[in-house]
Amino acid sequence: MDKISKKYIYKPYNKIFPELFVEEFKKINKIIGNKYKIYHMGSTAVDGLGGKGIIDIYVSVPNFELNRISKLLSKNGYEFRPDAGTKNRLFHRIDREDPVDGIRRYHIHVVDIKSTDFISSLKFRDYLRSNPKLAREYEKVKKYAASIAGESKDKYMNAKKNIIKKINTEIFFVTVSQIPVGRVATYGQLANMCGIKSPRYVGYLLHNNPDPEKVPCHRVVNSKGKLSKSYAFGGINAQRKKLNSEGVEVISDGVNLNKYLWINDK
Repeated sequence: MDKISKKYIYKPYNKIFPELFVEEFKKINKIIGNKYKIYHMGSTAVDGLGGKGIIDIYVSVPNFELNRISKLLSKNGYEFRPDAGTKNRLFHRIDREDPVDGIRRYHIHVVDIKSTDFISSLKFRDYLRSNPKLAREYEKVKKYAASIAGESKDKYMNAKKNIIKKINTEIFFVTVSQIPVGRVATYGQLANMCGIKSPRYVGYLLHNNPDPEKVPCHRVVNSKGKLSKSYAFGGINAQRKKLNSEGVEVISDGVNLNKYLWINDK
């Protein structure tokens, strides 16, 4: 097989990508015993989105299974690269003969199913799948990033930084907008749902809510159900008034989470 010569490149999307994933899915599933969910991730998982042409695959497992599954993959030819992953995402790669490029690289990530890494990546993929216009915008930035990066990861990631931040922020506010009337969510709950590492950053985003009429940040409270004294759109009294108008009872500047907490089972 020919060697892959350049790290940061741009290739247009190819309809063969889903088929390549399915073939690799079968191989991995056979190795790990048809036990855990396997996801096609990254640019090749979004119809029409160009990128490096690498087939990214996430094998989602409980934390206690990370090392066992990683060792199974290593024994079956998937090269383990410890410096390329994290403690909750163990990175492997393999090159295979390819009908289009001669050789194609596959990245296999064994990931903790509860980690922010997995949750945020899945949200990112799904949001691009449902927003083709934004996916095209992201594609243009990826193409530019590849053109200037050379072999520098820092240059490549810095060129994509703003568009990634924009997409993740949109994902967050879409999630907040889904909190139904008569319910509340907590900062930590939203952090977990969106793959955000710190509940404090949730507070920062809410404070900069671009459209509080459409994005109901007043429905977000702390882990004890307490309202925010620094509620950005009129203070705690305004937050209390909005919640009361929606049928949420506020007592001593707090709400009963057992009664009003949003249970999102999607």
